[in-house]
Amino acid sequence: ADVGLLQKTAENMLQTLNGILDYGKIKSGRMRLNPVAFNIGECIKSIIEIFTPLAQKNGIELSCDLSGLSAPSINMDPVLIKQVVFNLLNNAVKVAPNGKIRLTVSSDDDKRLIRVAVADTGPGIPEDIKETLFDAYVQADPMKSKGTGLGLTISKNIISFLGGTIRADNNPEGGAVFSFNSLRTRRTKRHCHIAAEHIVDR
Repeated sequence: ADVGLLQKTAENMLQTLNGILDYGKIKSGRMRLNPVAFNIGECIKSIIEIFTPLAQKNGIELSCDLSGLSAPSINMDPVLIKQVVFNLLNNAVKVAPNGKIRLTVSSDDDKRLIRVAVADTGPGIPEDIKETLFDAYVQADPMKSKGTGLGLTISKNIISFLGGTIRADNNPEGGAVFSFNSLRTRRTKRHCHIAAEHIVDR
């Protein structure tokens, strides 16, 4: 086994577990923002590299499209962005065995936006839970899910904290598409706090 890949996998598993602690920080109304300049293309590729063995094990065709990135270097908090992408890919792998997952990243320089979309060929999102899908402990298919039910809630509040939006849609061709956009940050050293009223936990 590739020792480097195993180390990356372990680090990201730990990052996922720490998501529960992050949820506690969000609910308490305190989360720190540490934006730095980093290459989002390389960041996404490293996440894809981690998920490739798991995708192959589950018969999933995993692909990535970075052609919409006008400039790979951006100013954002890479830890928070990685956690959201990791959460969305992790969910997609659970619901799309023997299917396809496509991760697309694009940028809009005029609006200083980065858009990330994860499309899968799973069963889609049941209509009766679409409105509450991002609430804590809500799962599209509780019988198949082995997670905490906090991944999408954490992701939504992280993206709100970063000044963006996140949404989930059913793909007309089958499956679901989870996407988010986030504002790039101008300043490189800053500490922010998310207001408690931004929390969604019904």
